[in-house]
Amino acid sequence: MIKKELRQRAFSHSITDSKTNIKFEIKNGKIFKADVSSIDKSVDGRTGEKNAKFYFETEYGTITKNLETGIYGIYQKDYNKKDTIEVGNIDEIELSDAYIRTTLDDNKVENFKIEILSVDKESSTKNILFQITDNNLLNKTGGIVKGMSGSPIIQNNKIIGAVTHSVISDNTKGYGISIIKMLESIE
Repeated sequence: MIKKELRQRAFSHSITDSKTNIKFEIKNGKIFKADVSSIDKSVDGRTGEKNAKFYFETEYGTITKNLETGIYGIYQKDYNKKDTIEVGNIDEIELSDAYIRTTLDDNKVENFKIEILSVDKESSTKNILFQITDNNLLNKTGGIVKGMSGSPIIQNNKIIGAVTHSVISDNTKGYGISIIKMLESIE
């Protein structure tokens, strides 16, 4: 049975070689503190990226698996239990407004408005097609940027997925994987 709350798990998409698209085998890894230092905006068919400063002396957890559905690990720092959120099933996803939660400035986690355009229950990693509708996010990033992967997708106060890909021909659009697909793959 899938847990109704996500507690101390860390998620993002799988890690692959950019030239061969072959998934790396991960025997162990670490999650470190990082601060967003700048953002290169997405423009004209080129996906931008978040740039970050890493603090290798500040470990937050470990990475244990690199699967097609994402990287998984254990978050070991204390967290506020009020920050937990209920898991939404893929059947609950509506073609309507939602938001992604990500960090851009001053390491502050913010919510940015998106619209869910379609849902594909059969895809292994691209279940949710969405478009960014938040002007603040579009002005800062130009759309989806590298480094947003793993950003939670929230609808009706439930986590329904995580950002995985941008649409290169239109960086205002992106894909997310259903959180249920992620959880099922690690059970």
